[in-house]
Amino acid sequence: MGRTIANGPAEQTDVCHHKISGKGQILLLYIEPTPYITPLVLALKQLLPGLCDVAYLTRNSTQSWAEDGEALDDAVVISPPDASWHVGVSRLIGLLLRIVRRDYCFVHLAGWGHPILMVAILLCRLRHVPFSLESDTQYRGRGFFVKAIVKQLAYPRI
Repeated sequence: MGRTIANGPAEQTDVCHHKISGKGQILLLYIEPTPYITPLVLALKQLLPGLCDVAYLTRNSTQSWAEDGEALDDAVVISPPDASWHVGVSRLIGLLLRIVRRDYCFVHLAGWGHPILMVAILLCRLRHVPFSLESDTQYRGRGFFVKAIVKQLAYPRI
């Protein structure tokens, strides 16, 4: 019933077993629009026209990025630098309520380190909304745990 996108454009009939409304079915939530994020956003919006809601927590928070206007066309900036705090809170609550209401069949998050992203992960888990996240933290597995214990015990003695 869902979409298949392996061999070209997908059919515009059903997404994640939800009837397509005017709203996006997939949430892409990023910290800020950066030169390495915007090409991905544009590619996903082209591949899945009208089905992706794009939201950024802010703009230019880590540095002044040369932003791609097309990537920001219909994106929501939760807390723009030039807006008052209550605008950001209102937008954030609205976005989180959409996750709680299960308006999205899938959520993609730009990591897990930001408190808002952690809340989004928790809400996705509680509401059984599938999600993915980008992370620059490597998975260490069990070997790391054992290695860390050995180092902790051995290094002070050396």
